[in-house]
Formats: sequence, C-alpha cells, structure tokens
Amino acid sequence: MADVICYDDLDEFGRDLDDPLLELEQDVVHMLLEGYGTNVSAPERSLALDDALGGASAPNLRHWIETKLTDDPRIDAVECTLTDEGNGSTRIALRLQVDGDELGITLIYDAAGNVARG
Repeated sequence: MADVICYDDLDEFGRDLDDPLLELEQDVVHMLLEGYGTNVSAPERSLALDDALGGASAPNLRHWIETKLTDDPRIDAVECTLTDEGNGSTRIALRLQVDGDELGITLIYDAAGNVARG
C-alpha cells in the first residue's frame, strides 16, 4: 500500500519511490511530524515536533532530534540547526550522513503548525 501522508511519497507518475535517499528523506520528515507513538510499525521513532516547538520545548531539542534520527540504522550521523525565523516560525535544517552520501533537509515550521520546505 502506498504511503501518501506527506510529500515525496510518490514520484511524478504516482509510483512508490525507488530511490533510497528520497525514501529516507520522506521517512525523516514523517518522523519529525508524527505524534509520538502514532507510527504503528515504529511507535518510538516519532519526534512530534508540533508539541516540541509549540509549547514546552526542551532546551536540548537539537540534541534530541539528532539522537532520535541516528537511531535509524540507515543514518550514520546527523547535524541539526534550529533557527528562530520570527513570528513563531522555526527553520529546521538537517544534514544527514548516509553511506558516504550527504542528505540535506530544510523545513520551515510556522506558528500555525504548517510545515513547508525551506
């Protein structure tokens, strides 16, 4: 069954992705956005950024994101940068090391809870 919850789940022809880096990017975005415990196949992988950024955010959020993402066996290392963009928006920039390749993901999380590519 195709996963169509978030962007990049399908290619431009509606087929499941077959590029491992694109699949990893899609999975990382899902991990960031899903509520904790809501992923049936991996309940402890979710980060629930909506809760973390929208209220009682722990001072070590950057470290927590890096730690949780490196729990994924496909990811060798993660560098996370969180930047306050003003008006309640936060830029989340991730640099992932994956089998000698580097994958960059940047998202903007706004005060209304919307997420867009940065």
